[in-house]
Amino acid sequence: MSEKEYAIIGKILRPFGIKGDLIFQTVDDRRLYEHINKVAYITEEGLETISIIWRGMHHSRSIIHLEGVDSRSSAEGFRNTTILVKIKELPELPENEYYEFELVDKNVISEENKILGKIDYVIYTGGTDVLVLSDGTLVPFCEYYIIGITDEYVKLKIPKAENG
Repeated sequence: MSEKEYAIIGKILRPFGIKGDLIFQTVDDRRLYEHINKVAYITEEGLETISIIWRGMHHSRSIIHLEGVDSRSSAEGFRNTTILVKIKELPELPENEYYEFELVDKNVISEENKILGKIDYVIYTGGTDVLVLSDGTLVPFCEYYIIGITDEYVKLKIPKAENG
């Protein structure tokens, strides 16, 4: 299994209760991962796969139960574990929507084709998502600013700072 075949979809935060349930936080607020039943995580030996046998909600938190994780002590071993899924198993997104892994490491360029930096990660705000560039610059990721997206770059309109 190659890690390039996989994308990060979230992180197990901590155990929940005494029966091995886990609090799971997805990388974004879309419910795109509800149909996925087999996930992977990284161990010292490499990628391991495991099945999700149950999922639910507690207040606003996603709760999952993994196959073979049947006690709080076995669930403790998954604390702060990054969860991945095969990219080919992700649902296709509507036009002009992207997974984070499709944006990270792309160059961001201005209307004048000046390289502004690379996308480091995305902040999901619940409203307009924000691209975080490698130098720490924050760029709103919304239709108003996007000129175009290719396999190599994201081209954006950058508002001019007003003096005064």
